[in-house]
Amino acid sequence: MRLLKPTEFKRAFAKGKRLRCSAFTVVANPNELEHPRLGLAISRKAAARSVDRNRIKRVVRESFRRNAPTMNPLDIVVQATPLARTQPNAFLSRKLDDLWLKIK
Repeated sequence: MRLLKPTEFKRAFAKGKRLRCSAFTVVANPNELEHPRLGLAISRKAAARSVDRNRIKRVVRESFRRNAPTMNPLDIVVQATPLARTQPNAFLSRKLDDLWLKIK
């Protein structure tokens, strides 16, 4: 599942707990559903080219898909830092795996 509505993003940003690493900022807020949901906020400031933003989004979605069955019901918003644009996919996946462990 995904976060789609602006109100869902606003609620996550307002009440959520923030976790940071060198490549990502993750905001996690409990939800009333039985599964976690993912929202992506990959800005042009973090990655100016659309191909870079799309690559980062693909890596985040795949990492979330692998880890979602073991997660608590949370609304999770992932933001990228400018460092994420230059890093290989394996590095980004490792950073996300570390963040998912902290969220659990």
